[in-house]
Amino acid sequence: MTRTPESTKAYQAGLCVDCKAEPHSPGRPRCEKCHTKFRRGE
Repeated sequence: MTRTPESTKAYQAGLCVDCKAEPHSPGRPRCEKCHTKFRRGE
């Protein structure tokens, strides 16, 4: 994950740093859907 001003604002607002639409999961910067994609290397 590359930090950008947009991803930082999304995280601070409680949103996923990738899709910026769904709430992020507790203890993770991504929502479940984006975290699954990240773990699979997609």
